[in-house]
Amino acid sequence: MEFTEEQQTKLDQAKEILQELGLPPVQYNDHSPLVFLALANVKPDEAWEVATAPLLPTYVITDFIRNHYGKDYKPNSREMIRRQTLHQFEQARIIDHYQGDPTRPTNSKNNNYSLNQPIIDILKAYHNGDWKQQIEVFKQAVTSHGPVSPKRWIELDQSFRNYKVGLVYVTAFPDRAEFRKMRLI
Repeated sequence: MEFTEEQQTKLDQAKEILQELGLPPVQYNDHSPLVFLALANVKPDEAWEVATAPLLPTYVITDFIRNHYGKDYKPNSREMIRRQTLHQFEQARIIDHYQGDPTRPTNSKNNNYSLNQPIIDILKAYHNGDWKQQIEVFKQAVTSHGPVSPKRWIELDQSFRNYKVGLVYVTAFPDRAEFRKMRLI
């Protein structure tokens, strides 16, 4: 499929952002950047500063891509989008998944997805060149592990000093054995 020059430019920018966020190369195809653009609600002729984070079910994502980027996804493509893109975005902490009803199946068409605020902040900084610095902060935040020491508190405070929301420190462990080991430190 041929994209217009505006569409291709926006698609290339989305690929660059996904690459800088550390996603694997399989996510640099046209498919994942289109989903990313839909989640950001950014049309080909718009700047990244207009990015928002609406709650979107997969069928609205495909409608956005069809209407603004000319790529038509069939109704049965929802599961492919969920498995090949949304799950990877969720694991990379790029999006949040809102089920609403905890009994709703994972593949329900009523599940919603939304970019999280740090990603929106990165997109809004794209035009002025500060976005790569914000990505570094984002990567530090999502890859921290082990107990939060006083040294790490200071590092996180410095990294997030320009954010208006407060910080919440959470220590998580992959299993009980690791928890017990860290508890003894």
